Amino acid sequence: MNQEGFDTAELWRKNVYEEAEKFKTFKEFSNYLDQKGKSEIKSNLIPYTFFHLKGAIRGMFDPGRFDLMTFHEQQDPSQGFMQLLNKESFMSVLKGLLEYKYKIVVFILIPLFLANIFKWFFAFAYLWNNKKLFNFRNAYLILIFGYSILITGPVNTCRYMVPLQGILIIIAVLGWENFRQKKAPQLSEAL
Repeated sequence: MNQEGFDTAELWRKNVYEEAEKFKTFKEFSNYLDQKGKSEIKSNLIPYTFFHLKGAIRGMFDPGRFDLMTFHEQQDPSQGFMQLLNKESFMSVLKGLLEYKYKIVVFILIPLFLANIFKWFFAFAYLWNNKKLFNFRNAYLILIFGYSILITGPVNTCRYMVPLQGILIIIAVLGWENFRQKKAPQLSEAL
């Protein structure tokens, strides 16, 4: 779908599932789908890797539009917040926001999106500036976060990041405090 469009992808999916329906047992059906998926990924390894990483990273900043809309029983897959942010130009993003069907949701999600950016920025800043970056504790946290983000890949969303949020917030607060402490002496010297 990413490379050739929705119609081509939908036709490919339909053909694969029609072929899979010929198998009598669930195990054969599943094995066929598994084999077909793996062969498709292997034949497009480089583009798929970038697609996988893009989805994994994008999900780190997802403010949770789908969950909010589902909670209010207003599901509309064509009105995705991250879809808006994936537009080619800033002007098309602004136009999409103005035409967005659920404008109140945007006003709720924009601060959450910005908060996610700040959380990740200050968490990375703290880990980067920490003199013992590669001690056991930090290495373990980085491995857990990296694994959680990369394993979800293109389907990464806000709900998959929930188990990490408590740790992320604590690290981000530590990063913010480091930032404030570095700025405070400079401000008092300037005064």
